[in-house]
Amino acid sequence: KELADFKKKIECTRDSNTLCTDCRNNEACRVLLVDTPAPQVTLAMNQKELDAIHDLVKGTLFQLNLDAYLKGMCD
Repeated sequence: KELADFKKKIECTRDSNTLCTDCRNNEACRVLLVDTPAPQVTLAMNQKELDAIHDLVKGTLFQLNLDAYLKGMCD
């Protein structure tokens, strides 16, 4: 559940932020803040890092759902 919530927060950050040209092209510019499932932790990252973490979380959720589906098929 926390991972799914984190994915939603990442997507909300991706959809709600428009970056200036310098920020889009500068990997050192960490202007995007992403809330995590831990309320006291917020991550600062650039667009490339945000895309990478989104892919990681999305892939992890897919694998967890696939594992649960396959386990249900075998039981």
